[in-house]
Amino acid sequence: MRLLFAPRLRVRLTPTGGRLATVAYLLTLAVLELTGRGATSDLHDLLAGSLFLFATAVLLAQHRRQPLPWLSWLFARVRRLGGRLAGWKMYHLGTDLRGIPVLPDRLPGLVWGLAGGLAALAGVAELLWAIAPTGWRTLGTRTLYTPYLVGVLFVWLALIGLVAAGVAGPVYLLDRRLRGRVRAADRRPAMTLALLGYLLFAAAVSVVLPAVLMLGLVLLVTAAGFGYAATVPAGRPGVLWRAGADGVVHSVPARRLVGVAVGLAGLAVFALLLAACGGRLVYPPRAADPMAITGQLGGLAAWLLPGLLVAATLELLAQRKHDPANRTPPTATVHPNGRSAEVEAAVRAVRRWGWRADVTPAVGAGEVGVALVAPERSEATEFDPRWPLAVSVDDLLNGTVRERLQRRDEVQLRRQVFRGLAVLLKRASRGQSGGGVWFAPHWWFNGGLLRDRPAGSKPGPPRRVGPAFARVYSLRTIQHLHAVLRAVAVDLVFVEDGVSRKQFDRVLRAVFELYDVHGGERPAEDRHFLGLPRVRVMVHEYAPGAANRAGTFRQPKFDDLTRARVLHVFRDDDGVPADERVPHDISWEPSPALGVG
Repeated sequence: MRLLFAPRLRVRLTPTGGRLATVAYLLTLAVLELTGRGATSDLHDLLAGSLFLFATAVLLAQHRRQPLPWLSWLFARVRRLGGRLAGWKMYHLGTDLRGIPVLPDRLPGLVWGLAGGLAALAGVAELLWAIAPTGWRTLGTRTLYTPYLVGVLFVWLALIGLVAAGVAGPVYLLDRRLRGRVRAADRRPAMTLALLGYLLFAAAVSVVLPAVLMLGLVLLVTAAGFGYAATVPAGRPGVLWRAGADGVVHSVPARRLVGVAVGLAGLAVFALLLAACGGRLVYPPRAADPMAITGQLGGLAAWLLPGLLVAATLELLAQRKHDPANRTPPTATVHPNGRSAEVEAAVRAVRRWGWRADVTPAVGAGEVGVALVAPERSEATEFDPRWPLAVSVDDLLNGTVRERLQRRDEVQLRRQVFRGLAVLLKRASRGQSGGGVWFAPHWWFNGGLLRDRPAGSKPGPPRRVGPAFARVYSLRTIQHLHAVLRAVAVDLVFVEDGVSRKQFDRVLRAVFELYDVHGGERPAEDRHFLGLPRVRVMVHEYAPGAANRAGTFRQPKFDDLTRARVLHVFRDDDGVPADERVPHDISWEPSPALGVG
């Protein structure tokens, strides 16, 4: 009996690795709580925080090796709470690409709640500095040190992230400016030196100058963001939202959301810098301060903000410049084969049309070339002339060839469209799975083809495949597609897998023909694509609230709260008659997220 009982008693009294890890972790917290009350500066907080993170990492490693019951119970409760929060939707979101009919324009209440919460955090941070002028760590060491330690670690982590963003923004901007001009092997040393020099300069400035100047800059950016959001007119694209399943649907322009995001980010940065430097706003932090590390880190983050702001502003201006909704005038290349007075007269005539004029013998890509000749040699009215078009100065002055040159410009742009499709569709079909791709280069937020997720996969936005539109098409080509697709009321184009490039070319040619014949005054309908071999084209207009039936054709995954007019291009195999049924209600819309909403 003793031989059987002894091992059982020994096993019961021998502590396991999990118990030892739990006891050691609790003892570490107790030691930190007791010794932290006597800490005099955040240098001690740095050592204590390192010990706290190390002990937490060891505990998690032990849990991964041998699950701890109490930690498993805690993680299960957290996962359950996370699942409930993920399943609970305060707002239902969607994309508004149609804009018709006009919906109420209003921001969600959550936006104002976030703004008020961030402003309250900034006020609390300044209040803590007012109560404890030597640093709000005094309040933490006199109450509960461990929760204070977790809070200060969070503040440091946020400041380090802000420093990383302040360095990455200007470096990324410099790298983009040097790309294409300097080889990558020669660019890396220059980028490294620029990074180190920029960091040292910002650190030196933060030691000499106070952070109050940068806090003023942050407030100015915040006001500019909210001010821009207030002045943005209603328009498309936008974001649809409603509170709950039966709430009123509202629409917010996407550009207004950009301004609101800038304003909220400015408030968050202001609250963070105020928490780090609130008691040392008018003079730089000193080495003898109880929160010297926090102050130095906050000052460095503050003085890195101008570079980040410049980089973000230039990036936003570049995006604005490359907006497909803008219109860049065409360029006419005038061959300088005449007297200088005639060339100058031709240039003035072209510029009066609103065109750009370039005097050079070589015609650039996307430019329309004209060659100055005597009036008797002019080919301005020839049926099949040679290009560059031989015209006289009188032809340019009286505008007889303007329409012909404009048509030539459109033809060249459309040729670029079809050449680019060969590259886009070829790259998009390599090793990809899914029902098809979305073609929508006329939206500023959409940078390339988007592949719909395969059937049975987890819901989510479509993923981008292939090269960017900006690498395949020129800016004027994308602008022309914007003009055509918006004129025929097509917001999105879905191309099913199996539709060849030539078949999709025929669909686009039909779209261009509809635009040319009716001057962009008639929207695309199913009947405009009848007779195209081996494809079936249907135009569906979707809006929230109705069910959709599309016959036997595979439908892509859509949001249930989105408005768009979608041109679907399906394959029609082997000449088998396709299902002629269309959605019984054309007021419901599919809409992939497309990166918005």
